[in-house]
Amino acid sequence: LAGRSWRVIDVDWRRRSVAVVPSDRPGRSRWLGSGRSLSGTVSRAAEAIVAGAEPDCRVSHRAHAALDTIRSRLPFVDGSRLPVVSAGDGHVTIWTFGGTASSLSIARELAVSGFALADVGDLSISVRGAPAHKIADCIRRIDADRAHPRLPDELSDALKFGLCLPENIACKVLTMRARDPAAVHRIVTRETRLVSDPWSDKQ
Repeated sequence: LAGRSWRVIDVDWRRRSVAVVPSDRPGRSRWLGSGRSLSGTVSRAAEAIVAGAEPDCRVSHRAHAALDTIRSRLPFVDGSRLPVVSAGDGHVTIWTFGGTASSLSIARELAVSGFALADVGDLSISVRGAPAHKIADCIRRIDADRAHPRLPDELSDALKFGLCLPENIACKVLTMRARDPAAVHRIVTRETRLVSDPWSDKQ
């Protein structure tokens, strides 16, 4: 905590409090945690800002400069169409701005359709070795009501008390938790914008 080690001297379980004192002994973090997933709402707000909307808060000069850089790198983001960008190196990036659940759901559908995934993030999906128009066609055919992220190989380990559930019920629970059909629907029904090598003149 606070970048240093502490020694526990008392635990009050009833009040849910822990008393600690500073310690010179080296500590070891036992839980590294993980990054938070972006929701569809936050991702769409980010897209609107990249597309030109002004933030509803005070922004520092450094943040303004960073935002200008981002906008210059993503000039094809207009807030309405779905950019499918060929980078000129065999990679195609779909700028979904849909959040983690929808990106993972669409990525799984692309993989099932035979496309080679290069990277999947909260705001985009990268595919290698396929033309942009074929990727765009595949996205338009995705059924948003059935699309969901790839489930873990060990279903029982992914759920608390997973061993108590039949596999088909565990699968259904994980699927319902992980999917975001509304966000997927917004992505697959958008008009696509095919962009060819937008950074070639900036290299």
